[in-house]
Amino acid sequence: MIEKTIIADPSFLGALIGAIITGLIAILVMWRQIVYDKKKKYKEDNRNFVKVLTLIESEGERFYSLGKMIVEFDYDENHMTLESLERMEKVRKNISRVDHNHVPQKYYADFINFQSTLEALLKNIKAGINKEHGSEGNYEMLKGFKNDIDSFVTTKQELLKKYKF
Repeated sequence: MIEKTIIADPSFLGALIGAIITGLIAILVMWRQIVYDKKKKYKEDNRNFVKVLTLIESEGERFYSLGKMIVEFDYDENHMTLESLERMEKVRKNISRVDHNHVPQKYYADFINFQSTLEALLKNIKAGINKEHGSEGNYEMLKGFKNDIDSFVTTKQELLKKYKF
């Protein structure tokens, strides 16, 4: 009589081959799910960044126009100027509330620089209103601020084209 070994048993070989095939399919499905989740997260991160860029665009333009108006009117301390200054402070607060997790590392330094410029401009404009100093550097600083806004707008347009949100 021929001795049957466990490897020669057809039911064992079938189970072994079935387990290997099932394991490979499970690994393939898991790998595809991981790739899908990464793509989904990347797209969601970019969508959140576009929201941040939209806020920067709208609030930054508002800040720029208010600041330009105050500088062009040579810091005339009237009700309109003080009201504009309050609006500028609100814009600063709105931009400072941005969740930094929504800003990709590639743009983080630019974002921090943008916030610093905004803070410095507000401080300088307040000082100009209080007649602590003149408006010499503020107009140039406003132009640089406008360039920062335009840079973020360009980035936003590129992302919108790339991902078609």
